[in-house]
Amino acid sequence: MYKQDAVTIRDTDCEEMLQCASMEELARKVWGTGLSQATTETAITQYLDSQVFNSGADYFGPAGYRTALARVISRVFQKAAAEFGFPHAPQTPVQASRIDTGLSGALIEALEDNEFIVPPYEAGNRMTQAFMTQRVFPLISFWRWKIITGKPLSKDRIISSPRNYFYTLWLSGWLFDTGADQNGARWELLHQMSADSLVQIIERSGIGFRKGFAQAIAMERRERGKNSSATALDKLVRGCMKRATFTFSTAVMPEDENYYRDICQYLFDWAEKNYLPQQDEETE
Repeated sequence: MYKQDAVTIRDTDCEEMLQCASMEELARKVWGTGLSQATTETAITQYLDSQVFNSGADYFGPAGYRTALARVISRVFQKAAAEFGFPHAPQTPVQASRIDTGLSGALIEALEDNEFIVPPYEAGNRMTQAFMTQRVFPLISFWRWKIITGKPLSKDRIISSPRNYFYTLWLSGWLFDTGADQNGARWELLHQMSADSLVQIIERSGIGFRKGFAQAIAMERRERGKNSSATALDKLVRGCMKRATFTFSTAVMPEDENYYRDICQYLFDWAEKNYLPQQDEETE
């Protein structure tokens, strides 16, 4: 992460990312090499040893730490390239819609395999969030929120905020992870979520780190999906989160599976009867 007093360095990193017009420019400015070489293990290791990466940085462990971090970065690059066309835009809308859920699971597994323990309070740390998007994953963040969207890079995707891209990837994986012992089914709940539904749960609901609540929402969404379109499901989740914000205090929710299931059934029933018809009328 950034050192607590490295505010000027952090802000400079942010402005440089925002001013870059292309992936090539960003790679040369940050990695010190062309884009075609930036994703190689050699280039990643050299970058992590450079003054550019280490200036204003505060982390635990010397060379061993950087070697492990290089493996994490390489794994995420490989996932993005193999399944989503990185560093180019995906070829289909379906590919684009699966980027966040795909990279989320890959990030969590890469961190685990290289013995990085990221507790919720650390993922929510403003210095950690900004460091991960601006120093560790600047190319991935730039690609996801400028190349793929075709829009200017939004500042709140790379600074500390509920929309910080590292934070949203990490939190998506953490909330919907059903456990490494589940093998192939580990990311089943995460992968059936759409990008829009994830936004409602992670960025706008105040759900915090209530993993049981998030997974109950995902399971109820999956159940309703048997008789609803993808668009209707996203609207239902949006309605659920709006209702939950004004009805329940997540701070006092008990960690009880049956409690979460019952609340989610109520929220989806309410959204189906009250929120969904209202949205349908507005689109007519």
